Amino acid sequence: MSNTPNFIANGEAAKDGTVTVNGVAQHYKKTEPYVQLVGVYPYLQGNNSLEKTGIDKYTLTYDLGAADDATLHKDLMIGKTNVVVNEQEQQPAATIKLHHALTGINFAIGDKCPTGYKIVGIEMQGLAAKGTCDVTFSGNIPTFNWTPSETKESIRLKFPEPIITTQINRTIITGKDTNGQRDNLTIFMVPQQLGSDAKAIIWLKKDDETFKRTKPVNDTDFRSAVKKLDINLNAAKAWKPGQAVVYNIDEELKDADLRYRFSLNSSTNEAQPGEDGLSTAKFNLNSYRYTYNGQLSKFRIDIYAALQTFQIVKYAYEDEAGPHEVVSDMLPDWIRLTVTSVIPRLRGTGKPTFKMELKVDHTNPNYPEGIKKLFITFKQDGNEMPECTVEITNLQPKASK
Repeated sequence: MSNTPNFIANGEAAKDGTVTVNGVAQHYKKTEPYVQLVGVYPYLQGNNSLEKTGIDKYTLTYDLGAADDATLHKDLMIGKTNVVVNEQEQQPAATIKLHHALTGINFAIGDKCPTGYKIVGIEMQGLAAKGTCDVTFSGNIPTFNWTPSETKESIRLKFPEPIITTQINRTIITGKDTNGQRDNLTIFMVPQQLGSDAKAIIWLKKDDETFKRTKPVNDTDFRSAVKKLDINLNAAKAWKPGQAVVYNIDEELKDADLRYRFSLNSSTNEAQPGEDGLSTAKFNLNSYRYTYNGQLSKFRIDIYAALQTFQIVKYAYEDEAGPHEVVSDMLPDWIRLTVTSVIPRLRGTGKPTFKMELKVDHTNPNYPEGIKKLFITFKQDGNEMPECTVEITNLQPKASK
């Protein structure tokens, strides 16, 4: 193909293989050395278009439709392949691998997201919802160079069903990623630089259904009927093609109306030999945030509790020479920690808990000689709650070679 569009460029291919340009059927000419196929999803119509401007060069015009509910937005994808024509034998099928041209925006529960609400809508402001893009292929890999429109518009996402905030922090709630595919609550946006006016407004509605007729006990329910949270989007500075950006739904601690629990069910645990011959210790770490302590039937429980993540901040062991401390968020290779999150039944008296199973491998060559005790210290994310340290005793001696 030359630098100028030829008879087949800017055509449309039907499922039966017929190619038309401006409604007129076109056919391949054997004088051409190969056919270049470009696929675009979704089907472009109206003001949306893709035009060939040269060898491996295209110009894309795209409008997301800011007035539409963002659940109707499509993930724009483009791909290309060159097909060498076989004049003597049957032509094999061509495969076009599509590449993401837009930015995927998702929101997640933050460390300080207030519990006891339902998310009913998200509005994103100060953004370009349309633009043009120069697409250049190197082989079959495209490079997208976007020029966003100067017009700034609001993008709105309405949830088919309200999403409760009583979830573990870091949970993505607007687009689940399954094998690289995100659901239709992902907000697809034109890649662009983000100014100071780029922000998201999260609309929350008070949840009065989950714990009906529950009253605080020596506590206060600070929730308002409707709550609005503002999130600055320009922390990312720029959205890039094919990028997935996640923003946390959060607010300042002084406004969060949250309480936190962070404790061990037992600070000292005696390890026991497991079926695999290793030292095994099991314990629970209660780590959650909640709205208020309330009376539910005959029980007093923390209402609207949601698991709160944590980090390992250090570990230490004690031998005949004394204590040895290592400040690290990673455990050594002779310690294996398995963490399982447990959310109790709604009307139970249990607490949201992380069940911990610790295995200490005395056969590992790095296992310390003469170890007597092991200590691991945890810190809760998002606040200044005191750290928790578990002490493991009754460890096996190092195995002989």
